[in-house]
Amino acid sequence: MNNNAPRSLSALLGTSLPADVSFTHATHDSRAVTKGSVFFFDSRQARTPELVAQYVREAQQRGAAAVVSDLPLPGVIHHPEPFKPLAQWASLAYPARPPVVAGVTGTNGKTSTAWFYRQLMRAAGVRAASLGTLGLIGDSDT
Repeated sequence: MNNNAPRSLSALLGTSLPADVSFTHATHDSRAVTKGSVFFFDSRQARTPELVAQYVREAQQRGAAAVVSDLPLPGVIHHPEPFKPLAQWASLAYPARPPVVAGVTGTNGKTSTAWFYRQLMRAAGVRAASLGTLGLIGDSDT
């Protein structure tokens, strides 16, 4: 992780908060929250109000320094697009990424298509890897 990523929630959100929050980690998964994390929650992650309450409660019980959500909930910092600052933070915290990422969707043939595509890229001299049902397969794998 890059140490240049913001550690101040006010700086990340671009706004002043009544009490600024320092954090060490950010996530959108309440199960991945650790002490000092900021949990970013988008209302599209839950189908019912009960699930919303469960995810927020779980993050807080796991030691979240703050919860940021598009829902105006008590004890939660409101942001209209909570995944936007999370993506900005992740981009700064983890700057190394491949120049091209391709995804394969559909009902049938995803694993085979990804396998063939990776082989085509390798044949063209491009480093390639695939991640899916078969696990992570990179250039050093056969």
